[in-house]
Amino acid sequence: MTRSMTIGLVIAAACVLCALLVIPAGRRGPPDEAGLHRAEVWLRDVRDISARDQRWDFIRWYSYSKIGSAYVVFEGGVETEGALADFRQAVEQSKPPVPLSWHVRVLTNGFSQSR
Repeated sequence: MTRSMTIGLVIAAACVLCALLVIPAGRRGPPDEAGLHRAEVWLRDVRDISARDQRWDFIRWYSYSKIGSAYVVFEGGVETEGALADFRQAVEQSKPPVPLSWHVRVLTNGFSQSR
């Protein structure tokens, strides 16, 4: 075996070992159907929270399951940091049953809200 082949095998073995250590065993597998169901039921509460304030009209959410865990993603925009902070606080106080992923931005281009 040549030196370059040996180095290549060592690097490949190190990559496999790192992948096994980085990806926890519980995170592999089929979608978390029970988690998705819990998320969908909880999102009814989020809809009610969102309806309380027009500042939150441009925030959307959805649930998904990947590598064995369910999540809820929030996307969109608000006009102020305060609006985002208020929405996050209201959502997090409602005891979400799954982890949340936030992708909501404070928009500075002056959009107007209408219902």
